[in-house]
Amino acid sequence: MGKRSRIDDGSSSEPEGLEAIFPGLKRRGIAMEASKSIDFTGLPKSLDTEISDPDELLNILTPDVQTKLLKKLLADEALKPATLSALQSFLAEAVPKHTASIVQEVQRATARMRWPKDPRTARMVEFDAYPTVVEPYLEDVATVARLPVKGSAKAAFELLLELVGESIPGRENSCCDWGRERFDETADALMVVLAKRRKEEEGEEWQYGEVLRELEETMRQMEDELAMELEYPWMPETFALLESWTSADKPEDAKIGATTTSSE
Repeated sequence: MGKRSRIDDGSSSEPEGLEAIFPGLKRRGIAMEASKSIDFTGLPKSLDTEISDPDELLNILTPDVQTKLLKKLLADEALKPATLSALQSFLAEAVPKHTASIVQEVQRATARMRWPKDPRTARMVEFDAYPTVVEPYLEDVATVARLPVKGSAKAAFELLLELVGESIPGRENSCCDWGRERFDETADALMVVLAKRRKEEEGEEWQYGEVLRELEETMRQMEDELAMELEYPWMPETFALLESWTSADKPEDAKIGATTTSSE
């Protein structure tokens, strides 16, 4: 048999012409037919003008080079304030996407240990395996909390709640020792700091009572899975802080109720 022709005879659905030889042309979205109508006569003249458009410059910089550029700008004390200021809007948009990607990554990691749809492939997992898998992501919580952007405390707090939830296995495939003290202690300390920051930043807009109820439900879930009470106080500092806030709110609520009753 002779060599296969590069010219399509209409009997194949494969790419035509140069796109068949260089698939990258199609990936870059270059329409070969459309390019024939472009006027390139001014292209040589354009070589006299240096590129100054930031978008054009960034297009040729790899992510690694962009990172190095940003680090260099931040290392310059004279440029650092302006650079951080410019980063604010970008960070505000990036933080939710970043935390969502962390949660997805953790969920993929813990999904491998959860009870499978086919019970024949099930295997028992140590109870402390879940916090062991989730624990490294506590550093991401700290990183998000330290970002110089409004709402970082809220984003870090909500990420931490997600991690705590993912650290809890289902009863059907968990066994053996408790072994999660270090994770719980670290999560408790982080949550206290972040809760104080959230209350300071958000004020009355933050419904911390809902967080308290969520944590109470989580604790009941763990006790149910263990079929026993927890071996040590779980998230004691966080509970103490949130309960003190909710207790302080109750007298004010009662006062408002009494005032309303008397006015009637």
